[in-house]
Amino acid sequence: NITAKACYINISGLKVGDEIGSYTLLGSTTEAATLTLDATLVEVALDGTESDPTGDGTNAITQIDSTVDFTAVAAFSAPYTVLANKTYRIKILGTTGAADVMSVQGANVLVNRK
Repeated sequence: NITAKACYINISGLKVGDEIGSYTLLGSTTEAATLTLDATLVEVALDGTESDPTGDGTNAITQIDSTVDFTAVAAFSAPYTVLANKTYRIKILGTTGAADVMSVQGANVLVNRK
């Protein structure tokens, strides 16, 4: 049993002014008891503070809570412009019960270079 453990996928190569339009998380889950997987795009300030860069909650995938091979897309209401002195990453939160299995194979991020 694991309760709300987090891991991160850093988004590298971004430049100030780039636009993040969406991201897709790829993986699979096998639920034997109680499983949830959530993911959100987070903006990280120089002091380590995390925030929702979209400001409207559209930065998250729909929660995964069953046995499935998934391609989960988070499409923002509008592209998010990359700011100076910020880094960006996908935060993945997973909770499992006895014998549950989750695997994230990767992520694709749609970036419009400006």
